[in-house]
Amino acid sequence: ISEQNGEWMLENDYPYTSHSSNQCYFDASKGVSKTTKIVQLPINEEKILAACAEYGVISCCIDSSPIDFMYYSEGIFDTDQCNAWELDHAVNIVGY
Repeated sequence: ISEQNGEWMLENDYPYTSHSSNQCYFDASKGVSKTTKIVQLPINEEKILAACAEYGVISCCIDSSPIDFMYYSEGIFDTDQCNAWELDHAVNIVGY
């Protein structure tokens, strides 16, 4: 977030490319929103949903290492294979 000046781009601006990289591509001219506050939410689905309803979009980090994440395409990704300490992807929660 800090490397992108608190901004992010639309999903369509992040085309899938099959290669290993430690960074996401970011084009500042395509920034559509800006992060205004950073807080740590508890690992509690009800509290996260309540925060989403109150504040709007919530950015979060996830562990993308489970093999079934490779086949994820839409909707809610639910697996018991995630590790809360191996976070390697950022996503936005936009509603429920």
